[in-house]
Amino acid sequence: MEVEVMSLYELPENLIKAIVDEGMKTAWKESLSLPTEAARTRAKAIIRKRIMESRGLRAFPEDAQMAARMFLEVGPLLAEHEAISKAVKKHPMLRNAAPEILDRSEAKALAAAEFPFATNRAKDFLGILLWRMKGTVNPPMKLPKD
Repeated sequence: MEVEVMSLYELPENLIKAIVDEGMKTAWKESLSLPTEAARTRAKAIIRKRIMESRGLRAFPEDAQMAARMFLEVGPLLAEHEAISKAVKKHPMLRNAAPEILDRSEAKALAAAEFPFATNRAKDFLGILLWRMKGTVNPPMKLPKD
């Protein structure tokens, strides 16, 4: 059975709220807990732009854009897998849209399956973004303070 993965940003409001309420612990919470779909869409665009302007990635805009798309898809699944798993216990259908991703290699494999035309450079950029998601005080998904 093939699972149709959705971006957490595209889930129905009640499922996003269920995940947030289970105790999201990373910077993804800031953008996913915004009150409206429009606000979450704007946050997603800000994150994508921030990634595309990152040092090292901006020299390859098409690959950076693809890496950003992949990151927005699999990053929250990896970073917030505990909150997602808790929410799945209450909303089992959520697992169909949000598969359990426990490490970077699983995240990269899912992204490769979801984005079959991604270049190797875009996949390498994704690996860097996933590493930076956990390994820095200023992760790629952190929204800038206005």
